[in-house]
Amino acid sequence: MKKVKYPIHKMGKIYGYDLHEDGSISIARIYSEKIDNVHIKELAIEKTLKVVTVQCQELLNITQKEASDFWRQIQDDYELDTKFIWKYHYETKRLYPEIPEKKISQRGTS
Repeated sequence: MKKVKYPIHKMGKIYGYDLHEDGSISIARIYSEKIDNVHIKELAIEKTLKVVTVQCQELLNITQKEASDFWRQIQDDYELDTKFIWKYHYETKRLYPEIPEKKISQRGTS
């Protein structure tokens, strides 16, 4: 029996490829270049997204601290009743009190 010599060059419908003994395929350069370019774009987008996400989280943390400090200042200045949750209405520029819902504890019976 004649031993098969690898890689075996074959043709696809458009481009050729090489079949290796382990079953892997060396694809045409045009395909590998396109895959490499897409992969580089994916990595760049993922890295950019990570950087932007971290920066957005930092900005959000700063903004939430500002809002918290501001609300404390309003509560102190106006001596707001803390049994209410005060909501700001952007259209009317007013604070409205809301009564927080009481949590009902559920106890299991055994």
